[in-house]
Amino acid sequence: MLTEKISLEKLRDTAWTIGQHYPMPKNGDFIALATQQPRQGCFIWSLAQASIDALKAKVPNDLFGSAHIVRIYDITDIEFNGLNAHSFFDIDVSGLCGRRFFGTQHTARLLMAEVGFRLMNGEFHALARSNPVFFERTGSSGNFDIHGRCVSSNGDFSFQVKNIFDSPVYTRFIEQLTKTNIEVAPVIAAFKPDHTINNFAAEDAQEAYGTQLSEHWKAMGSRVDTYACPLKYLTEAIAESSDAAILKAREELIQTALPVLQKAKPSVVYAQGFPVAAIVIPLAQRLNLPLVISIKSVETNGSPAERRCISKFGLEAILAASRIIVPSAAVESQVLFTWPPAKEKTYVIPDILHETNPVSHDPGSVKQRLHLHPSEPMVLFSGEIAHATGADLLVDAIFQVTKQTNLQFAIVGDGFLKGELEHRIGSGGLGHRVKFVGNVPHDWFESILLASDFVVIPARTWQDEGFAQTAVHFGRPVLTTHQSGIRCIKHGQNGLVTYDNPGSILWGLKELLANPLQGNMMRIVARRNAEQGKTIESAAVEHLICFLKAIVEKRGSI
Repeated sequence: MLTEKISLEKLRDTAWTIGQHYPMPKNGDFIALATQQPRQGCFIWSLAQASIDALKAKVPNDLFGSAHIVRIYDITDIEFNGLNAHSFFDIDVSGLCGRRFFGTQHTARLLMAEVGFRLMNGEFHALARSNPVFFERTGSSGNFDIHGRCVSSNGDFSFQVKNIFDSPVYTRFIEQLTKTNIEVAPVIAAFKPDHTINNFAAEDAQEAYGTQLSEHWKAMGSRVDTYACPLKYLTEAIAESSDAAILKAREELIQTALPVLQKAKPSVVYAQGFPVAAIVIPLAQRLNLPLVISIKSVETNGSPAERRCISKFGLEAILAASRIIVPSAAVESQVLFTWPPAKEKTYVIPDILHETNPVSHDPGSVKQRLHLHPSEPMVLFSGEIAHATGADLLVDAIFQVTKQTNLQFAIVGDGFLKGELEHRIGSGGLGHRVKFVGNVPHDWFESILLASDFVVIPARTWQDEGFAQTAVHFGRPVLTTHQSGIRCIKHGQNGLVTYDNPGSILWGLKELLANPLQGNMMRIVARRNAEQGKTIESAAVEHLICFLKAIVEKRGSI
């Protein structure tokens, strides 16, 4: 601890001494790049006179009239070799050393700087290169993903999930897995009809759905062994009006499948439909395994084999089953009315037979297909290209906003103003940043919408809200006007509401370019996904929970 009082003179001497040594002199040429804020950077450079003299000796005549510049490169996601940058721009500097601040429209990009001389013929000679620097985005990222991973409580079991909004069912699954006290998901012996026999139709939608469930069970760590059940004997049973054929089918299944299953050691037997369940019952009993039956209907207007199984063997299957899975409350009511003992065993798990994924394309690829820059933001206009929709107002604003920003535009639709506006854009030198796409198929339009950063509806008169609602549904903010009468757009929440003049639209375009609403739009999309209902993946997990509960109960009864 210092106790001596230091005089001001001594402090000045100490500061002078330090100033003579720091900052330490740089040996050789250098340039350092730094970011101050998302759209502003700074670089410091220093060149030795000897380096410039060496360059003069190398190109003595060409160096005359050259420009001393710093070149800023966009090298995002590439291995830079000096020539393959996405883009670059030059900043004039002077002197052997100095510091300069600069602005850029590039955000969420990796930039690098070189200092040197640009000759009159355009050739650039760099004397020093900076470190690469990432320029942050101005707001929340536009990228979001609903994929995730489900991990067991002890961390030794996990699998990928496609929709994190199904997390409640995954939590129940992990809890049930812990209660079951098995290290991995159950081993399932799944039995389905054998369609190699001409008497039975090919695999229908329900059985195809069962195949999809099996694929999801495998993805979640289960082993699924699928067996074809010999249903040919059921037709004989109908013709002979006896149970001998059914007994023969059971006997054959035990002879063929029992040795295999004893080696496979499954945890549960799963039967798709009454015909299969009627044959599988003795096999499950011989293996001392829980039997889970999937029943899609108990109506008697099916095939003869199905009607016989339902009437003759339905009660036997119900009593033998540990769990009965039905697709709806209506089927559950039918089952309980026909077989009251099924009350404590029946579980409703809706079938997801028509689950569709939204069209999804890489935004950069979509923009390239439109002949636009793949990494620059894009605005979408869609509708009739006319005065009423404000297409001409948008073009007036485009001529201003493209001078100040890096926005590009896709204009979808047709109308009597299309030719005139397209000519204005072309003659104004903006054809590379504004594309008139015309009318497009629905899937391709959806891809363009997903690739856009926001949507603009600059209408002078009332417009239908359908397009705006679709844009918000897909998480894209909407720039519209008070005159459009689009009430679903709330200013500052899921878009901006301006006036029907180029200046006001220009303001809105620049505001949304900074993307202040991205967080709101992500929450809107997240809420929409959460309310979409069950997915086939969640249905698969619900089945696994039923399997695990059946396993626990079977073990408790042993």
